[in-house]
Amino acid sequence: MIPVILECPCGKLKALNQDGIIFARGVPFAVTERFQPPEKITHWPETLDATQKEIDCFQRSSFEDTSDSFYYKEFRQGQEFQFAESPMTLNIITPSTEGKHPVLLFFHGGAFEAGAVGELPYGSCTEYAKRGIVLVSAGYRLNIFGMYGGCNFLLMDQIAAVDWVMDNIVSFGGDPANITIMGQSAGAMCVMDLLCSGKLKGKITHAIMMSAGGIVPKIASPVTREKSMEYWSQVDAASGGNPKDSGPEVLWRAWKAVQSQYNMIKGYRLSQPCIDGTV
Repeated sequence: MIPVILECPCGKLKALNQDGIIFARGVPFAVTERFQPPEKITHWPETLDATQKEIDCFQRSSFEDTSDSFYYKEFRQGQEFQFAESPMTLNIITPSTEGKHPVLLFFHGGAFEAGAVGELPYGSCTEYAKRGIVLVSAGYRLNIFGMYGGCNFLLMDQIAAVDWVMDNIVSFGGDPANITIMGQSAGAMCVMDLLCSGKLKGKITHAIMMSAGGIVPKIASPVTREKSMEYWSQVDAASGGNPKDSGPEVLWRAWKAVQSQYNMIKGYRLSQPCIDGTV
C-alpha cells in the first residue's frame, strides 16, 4: 500500500492507496461525553493518520471471550478490534478522489449491543469501489452507551455521520448529493428509524434495509421513552445508582444483567431506540 495525503475540509488526512483504491480507516466524525449528544468534528489540529485501526464501542467482546458466538464466526473471524466508550469513527473505501461517485453509508448490525466498523464483509470490502461507489462504514454508540435513559444517542451518532459525510466526502471523490444509507439487521432498524424521524430529509437520496429483523413489527415496533424508564431504572440500580461515574465494564455488566431478565422479544424492544420525542 502506498501512503497518500488528502486535503479535506477538516484538514489533511493520511490514507493508503492499493491498486488504485484508497483506504481511510478510523476517521473520527464526532466527539461527545457520556450520555450526551454528539458534536460533529469540523477540524483536525494536525494531519490525521487514517491508516490505523478503527475504534468501536464497548460491548461483550470488550470484556469477555466471544470466539464461540455466531456473531464472531459470521463477521469477525481472524480480526482484532479496539474499543472505547464513544468512538464514533468510520472507514472510507473509495475508487478515486476525483469525480463525484455515489456514496454508500453503511451501519452495521449486532442487536444494538455489538458490532464493528471493520467487521466482514464491509470493513474492508473493495467490491463497491471497483464499481465506482464510495463505501463508508460508520460506527455508533451501542447498548447502554447508545441508549441510556431512553435517549437515542446511537441514532444521533448516525445523523452526525451523515452530516460529516455530506461535508467531507467530496475530498474522497464522493457526491454529497447522492448518498444512500444502508443497514444490516439492527442497522436496518436504525435506517427505518432514521427515515421515520425525518432528520435526514434532503440529506440522503436512497435507503436500503437488509434482513427481515429490521422491519418485522413484532420486533421492530419501538416503545415510548416513558415505557422504557422502568427498564432503565433497573439498570441504574444494578450499576450502583451512579451510572454517570461508573466504569465502562461496570455499566455494561449492569445493563446486561437487566437485559438477561427479559425474554428475547420484550428485552429486544426495550433495548432498542425508543420514541424519545427528540429524534
